[in-house]
Amino acid sequence: MDRISVIFKGVKLWLTAAAVLSVSLFFASCNGSDDDPEANEIQGEWYQKSSVDAGARREAVLFTINDNIYISTGFNGNNAKVFLRDLWVYDAGIDTWLPRKDMPAEAAARSSAVAFSANGKGYVGLGFDGVKPLNDFWSYDPTTDEWTRIKDFEGDARYGAFAFTLDNKGYVGTGYNDNKAFKDFYQYDDVNNDWIPKPAVPKTERYNAFSFVIEGEGYVGGGINNGASVPDLYVYNPTNNNWTEKNDLKDDKVDEDKNDKGYGTIPRQQASTFVIQGKAYVVGGRLANGGPSSENWEYNPLTDTWKKRNAFEGGGRTAAVGFSIGDIGYIATGWNGAANGNLNDKWSYDPMQKDVD
Repeated sequence: MDRISVIFKGVKLWLTAAAVLSVSLFFASCNGSDDDPEANEIQGEWYQKSSVDAGARREAVLFTINDNIYISTGFNGNNAKVFLRDLWVYDAGIDTWLPRKDMPAEAAARSSAVAFSANGKGYVGLGFDGVKPLNDFWSYDPTTDEWTRIKDFEGDARYGAFAFTLDNKGYVGTGYNDNKAFKDFYQYDDVNNDWIPKPAVPKTERYNAFSFVIEGEGYVGGGINNGASVPDLYVYNPTNNNWTEKNDLKDDKVDEDKNDKGYGTIPRQQASTFVIQGKAYVVGGRLANGGPSSENWEYNPLTDTWKKRNAFEGGGRTAAVGFSIGDIGYIATGWNGAANGNLNDKWSYDPMQKDVD
C-alpha cells in the first residue's frame, strides 16, 4: 500500500492513505463543522465598548447617512414613563455619540417608531407616544441639522413596523395599532413626497419583526401575531417588485428544509440585526412567551440557512439597535426585562474571532 508523507508539528510521519484519511477526519471533528451546534456557537467574539452618551432607552430607531450612524427616539422608563425625541450621531473615531437637533416639539416623543435613509436624509416616523399610535413622518437633513415634516404615512397609524432602504428608497411595512396587526408595505417617493403601495408581505400579519438588507434585497422575518411567533422569512426584490419565501424558521421535521437541525428558537420579536460580509446576524429579542434572549443567529442567504453563533455577552435583551461598521457589528441600548432595565451599553461583535471565555 502507498505511503504518504505528513508533517505534524515539525515531525515527518509516514502513514498509509487510510491513516491519512483517519487523521483528516479526526481534525475535522475537532475543528467542528456546520452541522455541529456546539462548534457553531463558539464562533465570534463580543467586546464591551463605551456606553451610549444618549442615555438608556429601548425601542429606539437607527439610520445611516454617508456612513454616519444616528440614533433617535425610544422609551426610558427607568424612573418615569419618558418617551424621547432626541437625535445623536456616532463618531466611531472617538467612540462617542454627539448630540444633534431634537425632533420638533410638534413631533410627539415616541418609541417603537421606524427609520430609514434616502438621498442623504434620514426619515423617522410612526411609533407610540404613550397614548396612541402615530402616522406622522419627519425627514432630517444633516447638512442643516434641521427636521421637516413630510407627508403622513399612507397606511393606518401604527407602531412595531419595520423599515429598510433599497436603491436609495425607503420602505415601510407591517406593524400594529392596538386593534390589529398589518402586512401592508409601502415605498416612500422622496421626489414627489408620496407613499406608493407595494405588494404586501405574504401570509400573515405581524409586528415587531426583524429586517435586514443584503445585496440590494430586503429581508423580513419573525415578529408576532395573536400572541404567537411568526416562523417565516421573506425577501423583497425591488426590481421585480415581489416577495420570495425562504426556508421557514421552524424546526418541525415536516418540510425537511436545511434549518431543521435541532434549532427551534429562531422566530422572535424585537430582535436587533446587522450585516457583515454578506451575512445577517439576528441578536436578542424575545420569544412569544419568554423573556429577553441573548441568542445570536447568523443567516447565510447563499445557502438559505441559519447557524447559532456565540451568544451575545451583554445578557439577554430586547428592543436594542444594531448596526455594522466595516466588518464589525454593534448592539446598543435595549431592555433586559427588569423593572428598571433600560440600557445604554454598547457591544461590538467580530465574527472572525473565537469565543475565549
